[in-house]
Amino acid sequence: IISNKGVLKKTISSNDLADEDIISNFKDYVHQILILFDASLKDVKISKIEKESIFDAILEAEINDVKVSQQFKAGILLVKPDQADEEEFFSNDEGSERYIQFLEMIGDRVQLEGFEGYRGGLDISGRNNTGTHSVYSTWSEYKIMWHVSSMIPSMNEGLIARKRYLGNDIVMLVFQEEGCNDYIPSSVPSNFIQVVIVVKALPPIEGADDRFHVSVMNNKGVPPFGPPTPFPPIFRVGNEFREWILSTVINAELACYNSPTMSQYFDNTYSSLIEDLTEKLGKKSKRSKSFRL
Repeated sequence: IISNKGVLKKTISSNDLADEDIISNFKDYVHQILILFDASLKDVKISKIEKESIFDAILEAEINDVKVSQQFKAGILLVKPDQADEEEFFSNDEGSERYIQFLEMIGDRVQLEGFEGYRGGLDISGRNNTGTHSVYSTWSEYKIMWHVSSMIPSMNEGLIARKRYLGNDIVMLVFQEEGCNDYIPSSVPSNFIQVVIVVKALPPIEGADDRFHVSVMNNKGVPPFGPPTPFPPIFRVGNEFREWILSTVINAELACYNSPTMSQYFDNTYSSLIEDLTEKLGKKSKRSKSFRL
């Protein structure tokens, strides 16, 4: 069932349904299922759909339902010493060897043209509007396409394009080169970013030239999420660091789905989806928060 709360699914046993002729009493049969699903659906009117194309639309809605998806997009913002605002951040085209080392640790460098995995809204047509390559991560059954600021072209409206992608991600990872001051989240204004993960390259010491300090900041209203940040919050390049980064990004986004800001966003998104489906059905209806079937 697609409602303003998302794509809702529930398994119902046939043993709970009355024994009757399903074909001749199909509406009654469906009505029983709806009541078992949610008692508030007892007064829903059921109509037969003649348009086969609606099934493709419903399937697409289920596939793209972000709340049940195992595919994520997140931003990576490169920050260099003595930079303080987003215009400076988004102007960075290249990073240090440690920045490259970090990107190689968290994911694979993939060519965007013809990419068959989750693209996270990036251009895979070959026109290179969002660059030729990006970073793609897999963790357990989850997949992350990173919007890497330095890999999105800076020509023409490049700075705007970089902000357009990263500023519309729920989670943003900030990579600070060695020597940067503490990152201030408000330096990249966004109504969408809910969680910022800061990875700061630390000065090398004897026997350890790959140390990174981590911190996590989130907006008010975002529920707690894991994994916990270790103490001291310092990692070295390796699988433990990679696991912490990827699991934090995924858990942070899942937690954000229940924050007040994102709940309102999803409510509006699903309401619009219902309206679109209703139009494809060829039926006029008033916008509401009720279930639509």
